[in-house]
Amino acid sequence: MRPFAVIVAVELASFAPFLRGVGFYHDDWTNLERLSGAGGFWAGVGHYLRFSSERPVGMVQYPLLFAVGGFNPFIYQLIYLALEVLQGWLFFRLIERLSGRRNLALLAAVLMLVLPTHGITHHWLGSSAQTVAIDLVLGSLLFHLSWIESRRPASLVLSLSLYLSAILNYESVLLLPLLPAAWLAFPLSRKSLRKTLLDFLPYAVPLLLALLWQRVGVAWLLSLPNVRPVSPNFGHAWLVFREGALVMSSHLFRLCRNAAVLSWSDPGPGWALLAVVFSAVVSVRLPLDEKSKANRELWPRCALAVLGGYLAACFPYAMTSDYFPRISGVMARTSATLALPGALLGAALIIWTAERIRTDLRPVLRAAFGGLLLVFTLTNWHITRSYARSWTLQNQILDRLDPIARELPKDAVLLLARAPLRLD
Repeated sequence: MRPFAVIVAVELASFAPFLRGVGFYHDDWTNLERLSGAGGFWAGVGHYLRFSSERPVGMVQYPLLFAVGGFNPFIYQLIYLALEVLQGWLFFRLIERLSGRRNLALLAAVLMLVLPTHGITHHWLGSSAQTVAIDLVLGSLLFHLSWIESRRPASLVLSLSLYLSAILNYESVLLLPLLPAAWLAFPLSRKSLRKTLLDFLPYAVPLLLALLWQRVGVAWLLSLPNVRPVSPNFGHAWLVFREGALVMSSHLFRLCRNAAVLSWSDPGPGWALLAVVFSAVVSVRLPLDEKSKANRELWPRCALAVLGGYLAACFPYAMTSDYFPRISGVMARTSATLALPGALLGAALIIWTAERIRTDLRPVLRAAFGGLLLVFTLTNWHITRSYARSWTLQNQILDRLDPIARELPKDAVLLLARAPLRLD
């Protein structure tokens, strides 16, 4: 199968089966209220100026999404699927460009899509900005690699423009250029480090412009406070980096273990059997043991890129006092960027093992990968169905409140007693 077809198939199998039951959550309601009362697309952009001026790309993104999807949650879910397919394809192209290995790139893209470490980003309007930002920065990195090779000014302009758009949409992606930079910095000699520094130094220009806008321009030009202050603290930073490592290890294990056990009853044995078939087909079709030229630098470069990506994913949260990488609850969105180095690490370990074990043991490795994909698929299904149940419960509560609300003044506030706080 062609890589793009594999990426589409994996995304659809992992997240499409239960999308009809998924809706709006958390601060989606605030966004929808603002957008529905704004009076049109451009009025919506102007309305967001007061609430999201430090993220000017988001000021356009949310009104645009509302203009397309309105109050129909299924349309938004289709948009998220398309954005994630694009993300998987761009990540595939990036790793293929760096490594020259299609099997490594495709496996990394598949794992990035299915890693269940950021469940809510697949279904939450409020987190769509981060999905778009990751797409933009991956596109930027591809253009930047083209510029490094050709020195064509157009490639550099496109690279820096996409990067500026990405970090003015969601700040968690601002250091992701560290992933390819770390790859290209090998063997860490003075010459290679100097070349890599000069090659990636242009990123400092849009980064500085974004910081000036967010830290100075918003306050001076719009007289608005900065709602995302930077408060570096060594103790907090240590906890963030520690939590980032746990998210991709023990926390992920517990999440998948619990979801896999529950999946037999929800969504049920029939769906579980379907997941087994899907995982088996993908594990057989993926070229885990593809023949290629020996490259002694490949795995050290992979290791450096994983480390660079991990630092890039955690550092933005280390500079605030309010956020950690997490894989449960509302904050599941904060681990989205960690999926990139995590997927590259998993793919590198699998390909490295496939190249070193005996030929008769490779089917065992494929079976192990198929089992991993099965567990991730069942976990993603369980998460999606949890959000679907939450949407059903929200609608039931709102339907019961509707006749009461109609009798109240427009600005009245309803307080709910004994309402459920969360669904697992």
